[in-house]
Amino acid sequence: MKKGVLLVVCFIWLTLHVFAQKQVAFSNEIMVTYKPTYAEQIEATVKAKLTEWLQKDPMEKLEEYQVRVDKQNKQRKVDEFTQIVIASIAEKVIDWSKIDAVYDSENETYKITVANMLPFLIKVPHGEQAQSFQDNLHELIFNDIKYTLQGEEFAVTDLVIKDPFLDTEYQLDRSVQNHFVTALDINIGNIDINLSSNVQKINERVKVISVGNSDVDINLPVTKSKNENAYAVVIGNKDYKNIKGKDVDFAINDAVMIKKYLVDVMGFMPGNVIYRENAAKGDFEAIFGTRENYKAELYELVKNPNAEVFIYYSGHGAPSQYDKKSYLVPVECKPNNVQFGGYPTELLYGNLAKIRTKFTTVIIDACYSGNIYENISPLGIPVEETKVELPNGAVITATSSNETANWYPEQQHGMFTYFFLKALQNPQKTDKNTDNKVTLDEVYDFVNDHNAGVPYQARLIGQQQNPNIKGNAKDKIVIEY
Repeated sequence: MKKGVLLVVCFIWLTLHVFAQKQVAFSNEIMVTYKPTYAEQIEATVKAKLTEWLQKDPMEKLEEYQVRVDKQNKQRKVDEFTQIVIASIAEKVIDWSKIDAVYDSENETYKITVANMLPFLIKVPHGEQAQSFQDNLHELIFNDIKYTLQGEEFAVTDLVIKDPFLDTEYQLDRSVQNHFVTALDINIGNIDINLSSNVQKINERVKVISVGNSDVDINLPVTKSKNENAYAVVIGNKDYKNIKGKDVDFAINDAVMIKKYLVDVMGFMPGNVIYRENAAKGDFEAIFGTRENYKAELYELVKNPNAEVFIYYSGHGAPSQYDKKSYLVPVECKPNNVQFGGYPTELLYGNLAKIRTKFTTVIIDACYSGNIYENISPLGIPVEETKVELPNGAVITATSSNETANWYPEQQHGMFTYFFLKALQNPQKTDKNTDNKVTLDEVYDFVNDHNAGVPYQARLIGQQQNPNIKGNAKDKIVIEY
């Protein structure tokens, strides 16, 4: 009897012991996998530094101690510690070698994008200085940098940029961009720090709050692709002057990230990318040419018949009520005069065909549903199918026929562009035949997947959207990894 009781007791002890070990293992697993936010890291480190600073030195008289740790000095110390800690973390996270710059000649301003940090603006005079800044972007010297934290993203509050080739310096001008103000409140009793960042909008035109909010804007893959003999045109049309309430909210986000993928993932040289935000009809004609003269900027840029060309457009498309043809819509175009103010897709393809290339890729995130018109039913405007006659090329569009090109607000991109970028971000998943090469055909299959791509995501919001492809994309390698 005693032996039986002993066995039961041993069994219970063993069960409880194993359970306790599993609980410890589970607890340890949680502790290992949890990663504090930047704000939490900053707060914890500043608290530790402040706690140490608040200690009374044995050689310090009480009166001296009280003067040293008065409220003003405490606040100054918190500010000082916060700047030190933010800079320490930022220097580990921000990669200044991955820098890009887009020039706005009208405002003589460069928009600077650096890996793992919010964009910022620098005033650079038009002409020799602007050109030198672009040509020597990776040789510029960045001094006196100060950071702050907005949410979980770092931002610059102060810096000086020196162009060593012209011996010229440029200082961050807060009057032309978002102004970041870091506010710190302390409860001295508990040494609690409330770290927050408030963003004051100074200039509506240069709002930079959206890029970086999507999972495709970060964690870009490392690839083997090098495309030194490749050229691109990237256009994002967001702000439409004559189409009330119908801006394309995420078009510039789309364009910014397409350019970044072209350079960082597909291996294009930054100087070979023609980039435009809010392009007018004159911009389309200057880049792609007119019916009378096709030898425009892109034509003159591509001199080698073995070169590759990549075209991307995000913005409105529309059918004309009169000739039933499809048009890309410049930002100043009046909706009822598309046949005069728009840029014909037929002309785009025709002029591209006159540029001798190894391969031409055209990606269009727009629809021709006619939803820009007022007091007119889009369904009443039939659209003639545009012929694509690129000898060596392919065109992928966001929709088929009269479908609408939807947005993906949660990801801050057009739905089609999001899945296009996602296909490049996950090459192993896109590469169906596992040859470490992603073809344009495989990208299209990923985007058009009816169980996981655009058609599926569109169905979730009660819409129908089926991307379309024309041309031979089977052998066109987009990236190698």
